[in-house]
This record gives sequence, C-alpha cells and structure tokens, in this order.
Amino acid sequence: MSPPANSSVLRTFPRAVRRQLLSEGVLPPDGPFLVAFSGGADSTALALALHQLGLPFMLAHLEHGLRPEAAAEAAPDGPVQAFAATLGVACHIGHADVATLASTLRIGLEEAGRKARYAFLEHIRATQGCAWIALGHQADDLIEDMLLRLVRGTGWPALAGMRAKDPERRLIRPLLHIPRADIEAFLKAAGQSWLHDASNESDTFRRNRLRHAVLPALLDENPSLHQSMHTLWLQAREDEQFWKRFLAPVLTLVLHTPDGLTLPEAALLPLPRAARLRLYAELLRQMARRFGSGQARASTVFNLDNALLNPQRPKRFQFPGGVEACLNKGKLVLTSTRTAPPDGQQTGSVSTN
Repeated sequence: MSPPANSSVLRTFPRAVRRQLLSEGVLPPDGPFLVAFSGGADSTALALALHQLGLPFMLAHLEHGLRPEAAAEAAPDGPVQAFAATLGVACHIGHADVATLASTLRIGLEEAGRKARYAFLEHIRATQGCAWIALGHQADDLIEDMLLRLVRGTGWPALAGMRAKDPERRLIRPLLHIPRADIEAFLKAAGQSWLHDASNESDTFRRNRLRHAVLPALLDENPSLHQSMHTLWLQAREDEQFWKRFLAPVLTLVLHTPDGLTLPEAALLPLPRAARLRLYAELLRQMARRFGSGQARASTVFNLDNALLNPQRPKRFQFPGGVEACLNKGKLVLTSTRTAPPDGQQTGSVSTN
C-alpha cells in the first residue's frame, strides 16, 4: 500500500524546523529547549518536530484562569499531560489569575496574559536549566504582528514584526517562517490532534479581527504574501544589525539609573537624523525590557527629535507603559513610573506544580 500523498510533510516539516534552529545558531543546544505549550496546533507541531529531530526538550503549560475548560486541559489526567507522556518528556504546569492581574495593573487581558506567561516560562527555564524558550509563533502570526504594529503606528524596523531569536530573554521561534496551513498539514499527516481555543474565534480582540477579515483579504490580493512579508522581515533584520554596529559607540555613553536612562544631547546632535531615530528606538526598547512598556508610535519619536533641534518645541513626551522622555539641561532623560522587576523579568503572579 502506497503512503498518503501528504506523507512527505512528515520529513520536510522537521527539516524546516532544524534549518531555522541552525540559521539562528542554537544548534547544538547547550541545554534542553523549553517549549511554551498551549496544546494548540503550533506548539503541538513544534514539540512533535523537536521529538522527531531527537532534540532534548520539555514542555511548560500555563493555565490562565480565563476559559472554563482550561483547568481540565491542564489537569494531571488531561490532554496536556497525556501528550507529554506520549513523547516521554516532562511537562511543567502553572496557574495564573490573569483577569486579576489585568485589573491590578490596569492593562488588557492579552497584555496581562503575556506578562504572566513570560514570567512563568522564564522561571521554569532558569530553574530547570533550559537553554532556550521555544515559542510556537509562525508565519501567519508574523503577518498579524506586522499588521498590529502598522495599526498602532509603529515605525521601521520594528514594523517588520517579532524577531526569530531574542538572546536577552532566551527566546527562539523555530516556526516563524512556516505558514499555519503547513503546520496543520504536518499534524494531520502525523495523525496528531490538538486543542482548540474558542477565544481565538471571537472578534473581541483586534488580533482576531485582523486574522479573520484582513489577512484572508490580503492573501486573496497576493497569494505570495508570506514570501513578501518574509523578505520585508529579512530587510528589517539587516537594517537592525547595521544600526546596532553604527550606534554601539554612542550607546556606551548611556547612563543607566534606577528609574530609566540618561544620554547627553551632545552625543545626539552630531548624528544624522536617521541614526537619531534608530537611537531613540533602541533606548525605548531597553526601557521596555526593564519596565515592561509597550511599543512607541513613530510620530512621537519624530516629535521628540524635532524638539531636540528646536528650543521652542515641548520638551516632555509620553510613551506607552508610563515612560516619559524629557529634554532637560543638555540631557535626554527617559524615566518610568513602573518599578523594574527583579532580573528584568515580567511582572505576574504565577503558581507552578
């Protein structure tokens, strides 16, 4: 009996994952991967691919306390632990009250969920000696991220979306350039089921509205959209690397204070405007890492630069997450109303078992 026509995906999909890991320089790993496992198609496919590649890994699953069925999924006899047992790997379960966290911090459920999730993942990674946190973000997620950033007014190169590798937070995204359709094809060929999160069908969240309405329309206009966005993503990464090298001498002049960053205006003024804009973006990125602030609008960054050049302009600018930029006494000062979590971790109350 001949194999199914789609059986080749059982070979090609793990190879694509391996190529991505190699291209990001994380093979061979210096410890097991920690797979952020929701039980959905993306994280299930990622775990299955790592298993087929013979790479060491374990699973980490956070129950957010938002869906009635979530507790049963994370239970000792639930599907999450059953999948881990099938692969013969450890699975660490965590529980978070995301609704209370969102209310306490006065942020949305999605942001609160991210904070709790990354705090949990970093805790497990550090305590279990894992090398990298492997996330299941894939090519459709990347396009959605680009669209979300476009809607929010994010500037270049952040407009090109999430990175495949974040060494500071030890994050790796091995599926980032694989479309969702290929992931589901791989799971179906393997006879592997996955969990469905009903909240992904709701148009309450902007991401879902873009996923259900905008992305299909764009794909109808350009069936090669994934490749086009991938090329844009590559261009952004090249730009980032260039500006990182170019700005390295200036960044050594940044003074790190308990509540922010300070840089002499004299270090900014000789730079071309393009370099100053990249420098502001880097400083805001460092603030986001320390204090959990969000993405800045490009228009506000331009206004900040206009103020540097024109003494008559306003000297204070507000950025997401309680970050304020102030031009005062020959210095650019960035401060935050938030307290930096220990070791740069995200804030969130999480219990593990």
